[in-house]
Amino acid sequence: MKRIAAVVLAIVSIATVGVTTASAAGVAKSNNLQGVCGDDYDIETSGGRVVASLWCYDGKIYVDGWVKDTDADGQCAQVYGNVGSTDFSSKACGNGTKKEFHYSGKGSTAHIYLREF
Repeated sequence: MKRIAAVVLAIVSIATVGVTTASAAGVAKSNNLQGVCGDDYDIETSGGRVVASLWCYDGKIYVDGWVKDTDADGQCAQVYGNVGSTDFSSKACGNGTKKEFHYSGKGSTAHIYLREF
């Protein structure tokens, strides 16, 4: 019985370590996440979505992804924040419009925000 419990615990531990996903569709107009190297995000609001991956190399953190306007409400979807100490911002305006982004900065953490305006 102890062996089965240990296997189940190992499987649960592995399953909870993978992709970090946040979704608040229809709940809030803004989302904020702090991430580190290796994190992946899929963040939604009622009218916007951002998908981003964070990775590190040689003392820098990189964020690659896209932002998309998902509602014909006259607002834009904007992803913004910072990678290391470098601020970034990209926006998509018009239902279905999608914009890719690639940013980098020194360090190993990033803050990612999604909002509609």
